[in-house]
Amino acid sequence: MDWLDALWHGLNLVLPAAFVGTVVTLAGRYFKHKRPVAGNWIAHSAINFVVCLAVLLIGLVLTGRDGKMLTYLAMVAASATVQWVLSGAWRAK
Repeated sequence: MDWLDALWHGLNLVLPAAFVGTVVTLAGRYFKHKRPVAGNWIAHSAINFVVCLAVLLIGLVLTGRDGKMLTYLAMVAASATVQWVLSGAWRAK
């Protein structure tokens, strides 16, 4: 594998985490617009990105392959949970 193939493989591993992290953050802000959220959306996206990337790497190690649907499901669930915690939705009103 040359460097260009390695680059494409790396990007194909990282880009779903970046996309899901950003979309979940923006969706969380859209649906929870009545209560102000601490921090800015860039920080929340970065935190979601790191969590999504960690889940993808754990899925890669456990299954031996990337791109498994169960890994993507776990990534979305973990990102949604992190956004729920970051937005403060777990607190009683």
